[in-house]
Amino acid sequence: MSNNNNGNKNVSKQISANTAKKKNLEERLAAQRAAEAAQRKKRYLLIGAAALAVALITVSIILFASGGAGSAPGASASISGGTQTISTTSSASGGENITVKAGTKVKWVISAGSSLGCRTGIKQSALGINQQLTKNGTTTVTFTPTKPGKYKVVCTTMGMAYSTITVV
Repeated sequence: MSNNNNGNKNVSKQISANTAKKKNLEERLAAQRAAEAAQRKKRYLLIGAAALAVALITVSIILFASGGAGSAPGASASISGGTQTISTTSSASGGENITVKAGTKVKWVISAGSSLGCRTGIKQSALGINQQLTKNGTTTVTFTPTKPGKYKVVCTTMGMAYSTITVV
């Protein structure tokens, strides 16, 4: 019986050793999976950051190419006799963005060439603008903005974006 007891003890020790090995392997496997998950997360974050960087660069290029936000570099402005006079240029791709002062009358002089595309007229209801543009000439739009904000100006033909008026 003593052999049998020793045999059972050996089997029990082996089972305990195998259980410990199995637990150790499971812990190592869990740690490896956690490390792989962390690496995947880092990779996804890097990919997301790269995509965001590309998007920001693209937007910057578009803004630079379109003249940026705010008053256009080519626009000229002056205030005289209580009237803000702003001169801009229009084309088939739209007009220039302008910034004006609230409570002061605006005289917006728009010069247009021969190519207006669908932008033969412009409108901005909140500012009371609804004006046909003169091809190969100038058009004067007069309005008095009262409330600060950004106002999208659209073409009267299809409602496509023309420019933005920022009232400060």
